Amino acid sequence: MAPHIGRRLVKSMHENLLPVAALMGGLLLSGADLLSRTLFSPTELRCSLVTATLGAPYFIYLLYHRSSKKTQR
Repeated sequence: MAPHIGRRLVKSMHENLLPVAALMGGLLLSGADLLSRTLFSPTELRCSLVTATLGAPYFIYLLYHRSSKKTQR
């Protein structure tokens, strides 16, 4: 998910894509870890559950967005 978000941020500047994607990955995982620890305070969720909950709708959006671009051509 982080490389796709990074690509949207830097557009066509490929020399900046790797550092931006790495920073986005760190931020996403830190945010998911924070949510997994504080969402249901006495118990902890797995970090992977939170990232999957955030990532699945985003990938569905990406698939829908790409398929709508192909049908417009």
